[in-house]
Amino acid sequence: MRNQRNKRVRITDKIDRFSELPDSILSHILSFLCTKTAIRTSVLSKRWRLVWASLPNLDFQYGPGKPQHSSHSFTAFVNHVLTLRDNSQINTFRFSAHLDVDPNLVEECISYAVCHNVQELKIRAFCSRRPVEIAPEFLTCQSLRVLKLTCASSMSLVLPKTLGLPNLRTLHLKHFMFSEKNFNGEIFSSCLSLETLVLCKCMIKPRDKLMILNISALQLKNLEILYWRCPWLYNYEQAIFVATPKLTSIRIEGHISPVCFKEELTCLNRVYIDLCCPSSCATIDLKDRKRKTAENLMSMLGDLSHVRSLTLSLKTIEIFSSIPNLREREFYTLRNLTFLRFKTEHKCTEITIPINIMVYLLKSSGSAKTLVVDLPKILSTTPHLKEQKLSTLGDLKHIKLKAGRKGMNVTIPVNVMTYLLGSSPCVENLVVEFPEVVSCTFFKKKLVLKQNLK
Repeated sequence: MRNQRNKRVRITDKIDRFSELPDSILSHILSFLCTKTAIRTSVLSKRWRLVWASLPNLDFQYGPGKPQHSSHSFTAFVNHVLTLRDNSQINTFRFSAHLDVDPNLVEECISYAVCHNVQELKIRAFCSRRPVEIAPEFLTCQSLRVLKLTCASSMSLVLPKTLGLPNLRTLHLKHFMFSEKNFNGEIFSSCLSLETLVLCKCMIKPRDKLMILNISALQLKNLEILYWRCPWLYNYEQAIFVATPKLTSIRIEGHISPVCFKEELTCLNRVYIDLCCPSSCATIDLKDRKRKTAENLMSMLGDLSHVRSLTLSLKTIEIFSSIPNLREREFYTLRNLTFLRFKTEHKCTEITIPINIMVYLLKSSGSAKTLVVDLPKILSTTPHLKEQKLSTLGDLKHIKLKAGRKGMNVTIPVNVMTYLLGSSPCVENLVVEFPEVVSCTFFKKKLVLKQNLK
């Protein structure tokens, strides 16, 4: 009897319960794999032979690291998948080419995705023969919610002047050059449901008649301008005008042309600014670059008076401090600001400082030029303070904030600190991020490793 029971258990263990799941569940599970891996499951058994054919997500990636002559096999693979797949709808379609591909293939993929009611479309086009042209039927696609386009090489993908996608919520454009020929502002304003816009590594064509990039979208809530490309000689001849009254979040990183917000942003909740000042051109004065970038930042802050949470990177603060006579400048009132954060790269820890304590420390600096503050010690020993007001700070130029660990500190120019606090009558807390401390031992090991590699 015992042997029969053990035998029955062993037979039961061999049942493939996974394959008994409905096709809809299996295809959903396979959708988390890349398309090529998902198709390989067709060799498992007859049950799995066509499960992949109803995949809701398709992901085609070509390169890097593959030989150029393999483009023919990649094209054949994509065509094979699109031919054998059933007519079920597509949730996400991704086509990413890091090497040169036939533009006809990209156009066929876009058309296929649109015909199957795609909701999220991501295209990275690398085409040297001619640019990819977007078919007219794409412009009226009712199902599309998210569109991400990357122009991987010069003019690989031509933007239409208008999109007109009625249900598009998110638009992400990368490596695009705007000019009078391809831009009149309607690419944004024609998307009536657009809520999130990301412009990454884009630019206005130098020496073009187009000097101002107008971003007008009545429903836009989130705007990101990342690593804007502009030759310094044309930086202040060009500008970005933003007319988005419902904006709640702004993120700006890298180098940027002047940005002017044309509407009062009463809904603005979060602003994140991480500026850098390019220094690759030796013929241009770096101090002048910093000063002009800082003036640009100050002008922009004047348009953001309703912001509730402001995050500035330490690089941005360094640039901000280059404005001459900053303490004598008239404050832009950030009337709703309650949360201020100083952000660093490679964050290790952060400390929240009540603003009353920060103002108290600044006022008690005496004749010192640099004030060194051990934050954990101060926060534990300083009693609760009543509301403090800024006053004359004498010769104080820098405040050095320490996180309590050896070498973990951040230095803030006092002119920037006082300007920000003076502009923010309602701010309650300042959060300071502290970077990781890299020991000398780490650098020695790295140097030895490099020498051994040589």
